[in-house]
Amino acid sequence: MVDVGNFSDGGIKKLHDAVLDALDKDDKTPPNQDKPYGVRQFPDWRQWSDALEAELQKRKIPFSKVKW
Repeated sequence: MVDVGNFSDGGIKKLHDAVLDALDKDDKTPPNQDKPYGVRQFPDWRQWSDALEAELQKRKIPFSKVKW
């Protein structure tokens, strides 16, 4: 896992927003089609999201929590 503590505040926020965007696109994909990102399928997405959210909380940066 990447040490997210080395990223800038803006970088962490953008990465977290990208997770939210990928999950949104997956969730909007019809059930009979392959999900473009597989966010709910692959556990590393959640691990990545959890690490980003922990760092955002640590830095007291506001964010929308991923709803798994």
